[in-house]
Amino acid sequence: MKRALTAMVAAATLVLAACSSGGGSSSSASASASAPSAASASASATPSLTVCQDVSSVRHALSSIVATSIGQAPNSEVQAVTRAMQTALTDLSNTVSGQHEWSSQIAAVETQLDRLASAASSDASASSSSKESTVAAAKASVVAATGRLLSAIGNRCPASTPAPSSS
Repeated sequence: MKRALTAMVAAATLVLAACSSGGGSSSSASASASAPSAASASASATPSLTVCQDVSSVRHALSSIVATSIGQAPNSEVQAVTRAMQTALTDLSNTVSGQHEWSSQIAAVETQLDRLASAASSDASASSSSKESTVAAAKASVVAATGRLLSAIGNRCPASTPAPSSS
């Protein structure tokens, strides 16, 4: 009997800790015993959601970069999608700040974005085919570096994470 009660309390504690909402009713003894676990689960769920929203913004910005047709899009469009990606990366970097998580991959994407921004705004005296080639190569580098970042993130933030609403 004591063993069954201990197992039930342990199971209830695990269930409450797993649920960040802490909804439902339980005995006051098991509720107070699991309150710290539920609180820590809730606290860790919020940053994770924020991280995944930032990752979703990076994915959206990457889609915009991929959709931008080099050679047909004006430089201003290339610069705009580059700025959007820089903003998304800054948000992600700030969210995971101090954790060193994905810092090398984020830095690599930032480096390639700087290269793309520089190529897109480079001197107009360069021949258009040469400039187009440079911008296309920089775009490919951004896509590759972002792919490595998203690969490092893996399944932690699935692609179906809702994007933050823009106001």
